[in-house]
Amino acid sequence: MLGCSALRPFNQPVNFTCDPKEGVDLVVSGKKYNCPVTVELPRNREFSVEGYKEGFDTYRRNISYHSNTTFIILDIVGGCIWAVPFLGLLTPGTKDLDETDIYIKLMPKQSSPSAAPIAK
Repeated sequence: MLGCSALRPFNQPVNFTCDPKEGVDLVVSGKKYNCPVTVELPRNREFSVEGYKEGFDTYRRNISYHSNTTFIILDIVGGCIWAVPFLGLLTPGTKDLDETDIYIKLMPKQSSPSAAPIAK
């Protein structure tokens, strides 16, 4: 056995919800989706998300990842007893995405102020 981290899935589900609730197109790490959606993303890589809808400002954000200390500790303890679990430290299972429930609120585009007529 490689270690506890090796047993964790490579991907992690990320839930996207949007306001407005309908008609929002998302681009998540280069792939297009309609919101709401759940996307399986690698737990050991940063990803980007963009939200688009006609008449609204574009939403842009990057989501990072962090080390999952519980699984790292389990692999280290197991590795001290039996060397093979140390290999689990090399797998994506030692990481978690920083956020897995992402709420995207699009803001209506602001109309530019029109020039006021000049009074005579």
